[in-house]
This record gives sequence, structure tokens and C-alpha cells, in this order.
Amino acid sequence: MKSRSVLFFGVYSFISRQVDQIGAGGFLILLGKAYTLLTLLITFLLIPLILTVRIVRPLILIRFGRLRSYRIGHFSANTEYYLCNKELSVHKRTFDLFYCIPPVCNIQLKKMYGRIINISRFNALLYRCNRMLPGYKDHEVPLGEWRDVNNLLERTKPHISFTNEEERRGRDALCGIGLSDSADFILFHARDSEYLDSFLTKRPRNHWRYHDYRDSNINNYLAAAEALAERGYYAFRMGAIVKGALDTANPKIVDYAIKYRTDFLDIYLLNKCKFFLGAFSGITNSAYDLFRKPIACVNTTHIEHMWTWHPNVLHIPKKHWLRDEHRFMTFHEIFESGVGRYMYARQYEEDGIELIENTPEEIESLAIEMDERLKGTWHTTYEDEELQKRFWDVFPKSELHGEIKSRIGSEFLRENRDMLY
Repeated sequence: MKSRSVLFFGVYSFISRQVDQIGAGGFLILLGKAYTLLTLLITFLLIPLILTVRIVRPLILIRFGRLRSYRIGHFSANTEYYLCNKELSVHKRTFDLFYCIPPVCNIQLKKMYGRIINISRFNALLYRCNRMLPGYKDHEVPLGEWRDVNNLLERTKPHISFTNEEERRGRDALCGIGLSDSADFILFHARDSEYLDSFLTKRPRNHWRYHDYRDSNINNYLAAAEALAERGYYAFRMGAIVKGALDTANPKIVDYAIKYRTDFLDIYLLNKCKFFLGAFSGITNSAYDLFRKPIACVNTTHIEHMWTWHPNVLHIPKKHWLRDEHRFMTFHEIFESGVGRYMYARQYEEDGIELIENTPEEIESLAIEMDERLKGTWHTTYEDEELQKRFWDVFPKSELHGEIKSRIGSEFLRENRDMLY
């Protein structure tokens, strides 16, 4: 009798709570609860279908996956690496069904992926239903890969492409901004916290504070943009939601993020740019992951995680200032102590480490080096190669890296050779 009373009280409390919430929230709350109930009902009705998936497994493996579509870096990297593995026959005899985790960060990218993989909201119900039954892990698509330790991107070509209509639309958009068909341009980007603050509003600001050590000042990139403009390039400032407008009157430096930005143009520009000058962030990584574009990566943080697998990637890291000792850490100290793997702002704070942004001069030097390397006019020296060797000799060999092919900016190593000892 006691257990029945407890059950009755629990059911009564649940129903009363729902009625109170509907009374307080009105019709929209009622609709939301009805939608949730309908979703649960459909999920249970799908169980026979998922059982069939288990039965046909010896013939074909049907799997369900969640695309990490709420962040451009993961949406690009995780999905592209999946496609590379699929092409290279790592995933054999599989039929994969995906859905996007909202909010989708870029609708155009979702559209382009949707042309080559099955993406549907309905697949989310199948995914949840699959998880209700034993053996569900065998029927999930592994999408956790985000580091190209097996050089997948170098062994394959980009998997997404534009239609003829999209190509025309992109050319028209650039013409409207003031570029001719033959104009060359680069993209640049400084990571800041505005996107997470403004777009992912369901979390409190402090939830995202652990990312702050990755931020940098966009105005420190202007010297590089000016130098590249003198070399004939247009320079587009990228970013979905950014802090403040650019402080420049140069017509060849375009504040695209403020004036022209669209989901479509984001992807189109990534595809057509000569190279990307940017911080260690998702949009920077996307240029390489989606279209194999050269990257001049500045303000690199958690430097043991830097992208090392492509010869057309140059890095310069933020320097690590020890507040109590009033000096910079050497690379040997950074790697030996484990600081090179720190991924939370509090870790640097607890160890008394201040990350120092790259100067405008350092960023400009890296941009010029990338330009000249791509044009075949860069002249390396014996000293440069020796400094590179010293850096990579102390760089840890670990599960984070396969064959190392990228480089550290030459001028940065020349000016900071003391960090190599």
C-alpha cells in the first residue's frame, strides 16, 4: 500500500506541476509540452525500425550521427574528417544518417554537406531511439576526430563544392563589394568572446570564460593587412559576431564581418581566398579543413595542440610571461611543465602565467612570409633552418601529432631565439 501511495503521489505531483507550468506560461508552453510528448511517442514507435537495423547488420551497418553544427570549427573539421575516412574506405558497408545539433552556425555549410550526406531532423529521433536499445554504440557514427594526425586532408580533395548558380552568386557579391573577378584577397580574423556571448545565449557569461585566453585584438592585424594591400591583395576581416569595427580608411581592407557578412559568403570567401591570417580558432581552422587553404596562424595558444600536419601552415604563438619571475618561459619549460596543453584560462591564472599577444610587427612578418612562400620568392637561410630544428627538437612527440610538416614563423624565431634554450 505504501508503494502505491508513493507512486500515486509522484504521478499527481508530476501532473500538477505540468498544469501549473501551462497556467503560468500559457499556450506556448502547452505547445512545447505537446511537442515533447509527441516526440517521445514517435521515438517509442520507431523501436521496431531500430530492431530491424540490428537484424540487417550482417548485410549493411546502418548508423546514426550528430553533427557538431553549433561551432564552425567542429562542424568543418569533424564532418570533413568523417568524409575523408569514408573516401579512404575506413567506414565500409555503412549507411549513415545524420542530424544537426542546434543552433546551426552556418546554414550554407549545412546545405553543402546535405548534398553529399543524409541530414534530417527525423534522424534525430532515430538517433535517440537507437540509444534506447542495447548495442547502440555499434550503430553510432564516430565523429570525434578533429586532429589530422593521419594526414587525411593531404591525401584527399575537398568534399564540398559550389553549384554553378552559387558560383555566379558569389562573383556578383564580390563585384558588389568592389572586387573584380581577377582580384586576389586574403582573410584575417582575431578571435574574441562576442560570438559565444551573443549567439550561445542559453549559458551564463562565466560559462565561456575559460576561452578568454585565446582572445586577441583585431587592430593588431591592421599592419599586416596594410602590407598585404600594398602587395595587391584585398583583405577581408572575418567573423560571425565581432567586437567593434576596424579602425582603417584603406579601401582594400574590407570590414566584411560588420558590413557584408552572410552564411553563404563566409563559405565562398573561405573557398576563394589566397590564404587565411588568423588566430587559433574555428573559422581559421575551417579554411584549411574545408578547402585546404594555407594558414598563417598567429596568437597560437595551448601550443602543444598547434596544427602541424600541413606544409602550408605557419604558426607564431603567444608568449608566456611568468609574473613572479618577470620573464618569458622558454619552449622547453612550456612543454616540460605541461603548460603547452593548458586549455583553460584558470590554469594559466593559477600558475601566474600571462599570455602575451603577438605584436603588429610579428603578425605582419608572418603574413609577408606566407605571401612570399606561396609566390616562391621566400629565401630561407641556414640560420632559419637551425632555429626551426631547435624548436621541433623540443616539441613533444605525442598522440596529438602525426608527421609534422608545418613551421614556426622565421622572423619570430630570430627575434625570440632565447626561448629556444
